[in-house]
Amino acid sequence: MRRTRLPVLAAALLGILALVRPPLAIAEPARAEWTIFVYHDADCNLETPMMQDVEEMLEVGSSDAVQVVALVDRHASGAQPYSGAAVGGLEDWSTAKLCHVEKGKLVALADWGETNLGDPATLIRLLAEGVVHFPARRYGLILGDHGMSWPGICSDDSHEDDFLDLAELGKALAGFTKEHGALELLGFDACVMANLEVAHAMAPYAKTLVASEELEPGTGWDYAEALKALEETPTMDGLALGRVIADTFQASFARPPDVVDPSVGTTVTLSVVDLRKIDAVVKATTSLAAALAKGLAAKGREAWLPVARARARAEEYGRNADPAVEGMALFDLVDLAVHFAASDAAGARAAADGVTKAVGEAVAYAIRGSARPAAHGLSIYFPRSAKAFPAAYEGLAFAKASAWGGAVRAFGTITDADATRPDLPAPEASGHELPPGATLTLSAKLPDADDVDETSFVLVVPGEDGPIVVGSIPTDASDGGTLSESWDGGWFALAQGDKHVIVPITSLDEADDGEEDGELLAEVPGQVRFAGTEEWVEVSLTFLLNDTPKGLVGEFVYAVAFEEEGPRELDLDEGDAIRAVYVRLQADGELDLVASDDGAAILTITDPAALSVVYERVPAGAWNVGFMVIDLAGNATIQTVPAAVK
Repeated sequence: MRRTRLPVLAAALLGILALVRPPLAIAEPARAEWTIFVYHDADCNLETPMMQDVEEMLEVGSSDAVQVVALVDRHASGAQPYSGAAVGGLEDWSTAKLCHVEKGKLVALADWGETNLGDPATLIRLLAEGVVHFPARRYGLILGDHGMSWPGICSDDSHEDDFLDLAELGKALAGFTKEHGALELLGFDACVMANLEVAHAMAPYAKTLVASEELEPGTGWDYAEALKALEETPTMDGLALGRVIADTFQASFARPPDVVDPSVGTTVTLSVVDLRKIDAVVKATTSLAAALAKGLAAKGREAWLPVARARARAEEYGRNADPAVEGMALFDLVDLAVHFAASDAAGARAAADGVTKAVGEAVAYAIRGSARPAAHGLSIYFPRSAKAFPAAYEGLAFAKASAWGGAVRAFGTITDADATRPDLPAPEASGHELPPGATLTLSAKLPDADDVDETSFVLVVPGEDGPIVVGSIPTDASDGGTLSESWDGGWFALAQGDKHVIVPITSLDEADDGEEDGELLAEVPGQVRFAGTEEWVEVSLTFLLNDTPKGLVGEFVYAVAFEEEGPRELDLDEGDAIRAVYVRLQADGELDLVASDDGAAILTITDPAALSVVYERVPAGAWNVGFMVIDLAGNATIQTVPAAVK
């Protein structure tokens, strides 16, 4: 019989245990109430304001209750529009640094080298490593960079503008969710990401979504104030924190102008969405899409007209100031549904009411600037044409779960079949000469006021390939379809110092301040050439118009460029050049854009703060004034009469 020698065996086991026992110096990390992961893709032309966001985080830093961990990727160039500034005690870097955000300083935990933040593997790595070292009861993730709505977010300049599409985002979050549960909060500090297509894709991975329907100012969120509130009440849940982020974001635009221009706040939006209720919104939207598709199939253009009118009247985001260029085609879903219901477009009233109810329950909170009164929290993609309908849309989870894409394509197919220019008679004018102090009155009756998208009073000069609209001002037809305007010989001009250039104003939004004659937000199409470069960049310039002792003057608010990686706000500096972009009407009724290389038509910025729009008398000479009408299918007609300014 074999005997077991227990004392020897026990000693051996104790020796083995001593080898595998972790050293006493390594302790399990304390579990915080919150860990906030910041995925800061500043390897882009938003680097400068994004570094300012990091500075805001440093005002508060981390604590035992709230840990802030940031992956910050920067660009190699320190020249405009990039930043070469030191941040949080770290000299400028061009790689991706994993940092612990402490009060007053960044502690670099690791340098990941030249890393692509458009690769989902990078986000997976951040979450995996962050959870090990900074465990918490609740996790939040904030992604900052360019937002493109349903195409995605986070375009990395150093990796050929690679970005995270919605499928890649889902892939990056799926593993984390499986192991740790849904994120308490998912935030997009970026443009136009409060979108139903985005919300549906993110619903399996987060409880609360915080994002903007509209373009976001480059300054982004107010991280200092939001983190202060979270530090004071670290037990708040995602919906409560989302509300804090929204309120502090809006409050940041009410501060003195030396902090941020208060007028920028007229266009801001931010939504706090309960993603656990998104399935009901998708179901209601699917019913709406089915009703629209059925009506369009049965009645064709007869059903198309009220649908097109509803689309034209709904609040739109990511608009381009150029009437010849469609913007991002994002519309507030509730405002769209309200207009569908009002006209019973394609027999969809009941379904539209269902959408309004579902969105109202899913959007827990939303803030909106005075110029965006119909922002209810979620947008939806609704392009006018089917010809350019992107194939990538079909791959979205939302497209597969709903019938929206089919309804939109059916609408766009009818749109594309309409190439008939709208009827518009030549205006009747009270005269054709305009001496100082006099006015001309022009009027024209629209034969078909039901098929009108935009109407403008225009100042026109002849061109070799068609008339060129050098000035335009939105105008409204009367209930009977009559256009009427009085002209005193004045027009809007872009002004910098003593140099003025006539420009079109392509949209005017009321910025309701509670007074009868409130401010107006005006958009001007243009191009910018940065100092030391040759390329002209298409931009939309926004101004806030006010009556002053010197007449109507527009204060410059911001400039937005529409680029492949998404819209971005531009910083205009001394030495940059601006020129106006004008619309030309071609023989087939299509609109295209023209710009002049004439030095007289180009402004060089000497003081960005002094850039303005002024209303002044045009130079004496022969002009043409009248009206431009763009119908619901995008076809245009211009009719003018001669007017000699004395």
